Amino acid sequence: MAGMNLAMEIFEAIEADVGRENAWKVAKAVDTVVVRMEEKTHAHSLARKVEIKDELKRELRDELATKADLADVRSALKGDIASLKLRTTVQFLVTIFVIVLLNPQALQLLGRMLGLLK
Repeated sequence: MAGMNLAMEIFEAIEADVGRENAWKVAKAVDTVVVRMEEKTHAHSLARKVEIKDELKRELRDELATKADLADVRSALKGDIASLKLRTTVQFLVTIFVIVLLNPQALQLLGRMLGLLK
């Protein structure tokens, strides 16, 4: 208890000037004030700690993704993947068509494979 040490120092400093009884009263008063200030500071710090904790919980809850958010993202990604598969298939077919159309040898080979040409 630092308060009692402070009170004793004050007591010793003013004992010669105001007398033992008055110095003791002043020292007790100072000790009481210091103890009350420590209690108020402790109570205030506990209250502030609870406020900060609640605020942090609220912020984390607002920032974290919920299962519904994840489900929405998953369904959107599935749609995007399906779209990409279709696009890739169309691009592949167009590429094959262009190769066959522009290459006479590929056209003859295709005709032979289908039995149209001999």
